[in-house]
Amino acid sequence: YPVVIVHHLSATISLSKINGMKLDEPLRILLVGMTGAGRSATGNTILGEKVFKSELSSSSVTKQCEKNNATVNGRNVLVIDTPGLFDTSLTKDEVINRIKLCIPLSAPGPHVFLVVVQLGRFTDEEAEAVRIIQAVFGEESSTYTMALFTHGDRLKGRNIHKFVRNSPKLLSFIKTCGGRFHVFNNEENNPEQVNQLFEQIDKIVTGNGGQHYTNEMLDREKEFEAEKGHILKENEEQRQKKTETLRVTSEGEAFEKAKEKLDSEYEQQARWQAEKNVRMQNGGFSFLNNVITFFQKKLKS
Repeated sequence: YPVVIVHHLSATISLSKINGMKLDEPLRILLVGMTGAGRSATGNTILGEKVFKSELSSSSVTKQCEKNNATVNGRNVLVIDTPGLFDTSLTKDEVINRIKLCIPLSAPGPHVFLVVVQLGRFTDEEAEAVRIIQAVFGEESSTYTMALFTHGDRLKGRNIHKFVRNSPKLLSFIKTCGGRFHVFNNEENNPEQVNQLFEQIDKIVTGNGGQHYTNEMLDREKEFEAEKGHILKENEEQRQKKTETLRVTSEGEAFEKAKEKLDSEYEQQARWQAEKNVRMQNGGFSFLNNVITFFQKKLKS
């Protein structure tokens, strides 16, 4: 396991509440995104301190989970930086496993997953980043996800909403983040951009009933994925036969599109069935335990 670096800057105590959470409870922000997107610089901008190492590099400067906290505008804020997705010096699985290790650092769980993207450098890999995050943390994580664009100075006065609408790929990416996004200029010391980010995160927290993402959600996702793997394995022979039929009836790009659609349908069906199976199993065990407990109490009395 990688070494975890932890820094503590300051804390604040308050008994009042905001959006269902106590003000003395840290607002927990987990940063994820591509290598070079500006996650560490974003963490520094949020906390108002240069606590995360940030530099231009082809490989991720952050090799392990790192967290820092500070009092920002009278509010305790905790930021967790994660290794960059598609890091040239790590395999995809290594990065995913290291990101999973960041969840305990944000215990009892992050209020938001901030997907950090460089403005003007949106690629298929950036779009894949959100899919990886949702694959790692589950579909439940989508209600805790928000996009954050760095290098806001590149807009040169243009409206960010118009900028997004003019890019179908970017618009599709934003939709996977629940339509939530914000822009940072990490080179500019502007507290207002941080205040606006907190306002958006508060809306997410409110929308989630003051709740945060939990380890239980992550464990549940692991169960879903394991069950989905079993279902896909059972249906593999049938899927292969349908693929061969497609190969006979189509070719080239038409075949690739038809195969992609078929694979997607099998994935979605397996996922739906996996969730149903796991919930039935867990519900069944819960019901059985309740029955056993009831009779044990009866025998004791």
